[in-house]
Amino acid sequence: MVLPACVGGSGVSGSFTPVCALDASTDNGDIGLGCGATPSDAGSAQSGSDATAGSDGGTAGLRTAATVCNRWNADRANLDEGAWSGNLAKCTPGALSDSARANTLTQVNLMRYLAQLPEVLDDPDRNTTAQACALMMHANNALSHTPPTTWKCYTAVGANGAKTSNISSGPSVSSVQSYMIDSGANNAKTLGHRRWILSSSLGPIGIGGTSAQGSSCLLVIGGTGKFKRPYTAWPAPGPFPIQALAGGQGSIDQTGWSIQTDQVNLGTSKVTVSANGQNLPVVTTVLGQGYGAQYALSFKPQGWKSQAGVTYTVSVDKVGPQPWTYDVQMVDCAATP
Repeated sequence: MVLPACVGGSGVSGSFTPVCALDASTDNGDIGLGCGATPSDAGSAQSGSDATAGSDGGTAGLRTAATVCNRWNADRANLDEGAWSGNLAKCTPGALSDSARANTLTQVNLMRYLAQLPEVLDDPDRNTTAQACALMMHANNALSHTPPTTWKCYTAVGANGAKTSNISSGPSVSSVQSYMIDSGANNAKTLGHRRWILSSSLGPIGIGGTSAQGSSCLLVIGGTGKFKRPYTAWPAPGPFPIQALAGGQGSIDQTGWSIQTDQVNLGTSKVTVSANGQNLPVVTTVLGQGYGAQYALSFKPQGWKSQAGVTYTVSVDKVGPQPWTYDVQMVDCAATP
């Protein structure tokens, strides 16, 4: 059984927001607390729609810094957490306001847009499950993917949501960026929150939360997506907002850039990064299997950090006849009209 591992991310006004996603032992399949998803769920990428794309999603070459920044700035203009109709004292799950769910969905789809992935929708039944999950996290001031029946406001529906969601002690909208950064020592082993949001199998999702002062659950497991391409990278190929790298408790330069795939075992692969004709040192780590994608690597900058106006060339070896190579163009969306 994997031991509890809930760590911090960005929250309201920079506050500390622990976030957790599902983890599991690959030895016995027991689900514990941590950050990722069970290996068996990675197979869900084989069901659903049949979207297919090349390694850049078929769109990176068509994008400009202006179009990417226009989308970033528009989608980040309204981060309001909305209202909650539930009642903690009475264990009434209630619901997030339509605006709060819409803003959360916008943030999830913004991240998927940057990664050249298909957008997803939320689903009323999954929202109900995620909402019951969020109520339990808030009522107990704790995070657990396997909550005991003795918990305040315990329900079987909420427990199911806990097993299938990224969970956070922060509000729904801002927690999306926390998941993408995935800070904390145990998250470093999987980057599971990020990988689920960028999963080819994602969608429809469930969105639940208990307002700006409460907890939230983002139901990500059991999707029916079937997007196909060799890999998904974060930061993604093409123009990429420098503002997407950091927030709250850390940055992607600190937690690690990542690449994930359902097609190639990356266990022996190494990553090189270069810019302006110079190789930049990184530390490559093989991540736990089955967290939104079967295989993944992280690679952390060593002695350098990402800068706007610089294009970084990433190359991953031992993935086939040719390395996977792509360019990330860091752009400052605060300065792009």
